[in-house]
Amino acid sequence: MSGDISRDHWKVPVQALTHANPDGMARLAACRDGSMTLHLTCAGTQVGVRLDVSRAAQLSTGIWEAAGVSQQLIGRLGAGWTPPPQPTTRSGQPASSLVTAPLSRHITPGRRPRHVGGEPTPANEGTTMDAEEARTIGWRLRRIREDRGKSLRVIAGLAGGMSTSTLHRIEHGQRAVTLSEIVALANALEIAPSELTRLPVPAPANGHTDSTTEAVRLALDAIDIDRPDGLVLPVAALRDQVAQIHAQRRACQFAEVATDLPGLIRNLHTTLDTGTDHGELLDLAVYLHVHVTRLWLYRVSAPTDLVRRTVFLAQRLAQKRDEVTALGMAGFSVADTLLVGGAFELGRAVLDSLALPPATADTAGLVCQLTMCHAQVAVLDGRPSDVAAPMDAAAELAERFGATGDDSLGCDHSPAEVGGRRVWLALEAGEPDQVVSIARDVDPERHPFLSGRAHYWMHYGCALARLRGRRNDAVRALRAAEDIFPIKVRRDPLVRDAIATLLPGTRNDAIGVELRRMAHRVGLPT
Repeated sequence: MSGDISRDHWKVPVQALTHANPDGMARLAACRDGSMTLHLTCAGTQVGVRLDVSRAAQLSTGIWEAAGVSQQLIGRLGAGWTPPPQPTTRSGQPASSLVTAPLSRHITPGRRPRHVGGEPTPANEGTTMDAEEARTIGWRLRRIREDRGKSLRVIAGLAGGMSTSTLHRIEHGQRAVTLSEIVALANALEIAPSELTRLPVPAPANGHTDSTTEAVRLALDAIDIDRPDGLVLPVAALRDQVAQIHAQRRACQFAEVATDLPGLIRNLHTTLDTGTDHGELLDLAVYLHVHVTRLWLYRVSAPTDLVRRTVFLAQRLAQKRDEVTALGMAGFSVADTLLVGGAFELGRAVLDSLALPPATADTAGLVCQLTMCHAQVAVLDGRPSDVAAPMDAAAELAERFGATGDDSLGCDHSPAEVGGRRVWLALEAGEPDQVVSIARDVDPERHPFLSGRAHYWMHYGCALARLRGRRNDAVRALRAAEDIFPIKVRRDPLVRDAIATLLPGTRNDAIGVELRRMAHRVGLPT
């Protein structure tokens, strides 16, 4: 193999995308250490190059970074080499132009997003998908119901007494659904909730997200068979790397997290297996899996089973540590994951079994998160009167200890975090008017982390989408969330449903143009 890349750079690939034609082959490989390599083959000659991973992550069709660099490689291969034909997008635009077109632009939260009501934002032309695969939760629900020969009345009755008119509106994209409704409808159809919320194929805002998800899965497989195959590193170096990747996750730098996470998981567990500094390494591993691995997988809509494997691993590590804060962190992640995944009874049982540590400056964030989790259970159980008490207790903790944003355990407990959680709970309770009322008293710019600001705008936009006459405000709010946290917004099934409810009757004004382009980016046919 020719080229100026040393053999030390070639890692074992764990996931690869390949394109071949009579003129040559391009292969983009994601490796176990989170790096990416591009192999080009033409006329019997092979060249390997290291990719700029952060740039590759911006592409919706990452393998065609090859198209952007192929001209630079011609000199290496000789003047007689002709590169394979450059691919184009559906619009006929060269795919290589995506290399220089960033997919997101940051805005100042709380202000009107740029390009809304003005110059339209370029759509992510690299995302292509079959129209049927891109339909909403309601479309999948209707297809499964009809395939099973069940009437609207039967499924509505089995879903906790939902009215047939409500179910009809959900199926026809006229009403968005909440998490508890998704679980109820999935139970009525005797399917997993993920069958209704799964991503279209190919997934929006992909980049190398899916290859990293697979790399994380393989890292967990390797840990399960006691062969993590990473590097033994000093504890101080691992501590710094965990702190850095957590900060990147909170800043919505998901490309950077995707680059580093699989290798860091392997290195941390390989070092843990040496038996030195066992307690501190167990704490670091629990911290990494609760705050980074779990939330990265959840935010990119990874398969539910993979998120659950992650939190169950964190729980086993915490049990080895046998310390109240480690057990509380891992238990919280397990309970939250089970609740979000629809396993309400299991999630409640785990939450009720946890012992709360004393609320101090070091533990206030954990206590606050566990307290808000009890409010979440009350909403999902249909007990709205039981929501106020735990949320008031969480607000008091935030006022006492939340000035810095999080505690030493990495748990956020700022007043803005509590306010944002109130917004989400009202949305989940099916009270969009209440969401708007609560949101007026929350200043997202005071949230210490970009991810928290994005979730405020996302939930606020989903609520506005359900209110008559608030379409323009809903688009502005969802666009603000997308500017901050594009990969979460573009891959979230509830956001996709909210956008679908806004599409019918869209005018050809600036808001309408922006809405249709957002629909394209989240994988909806327009």
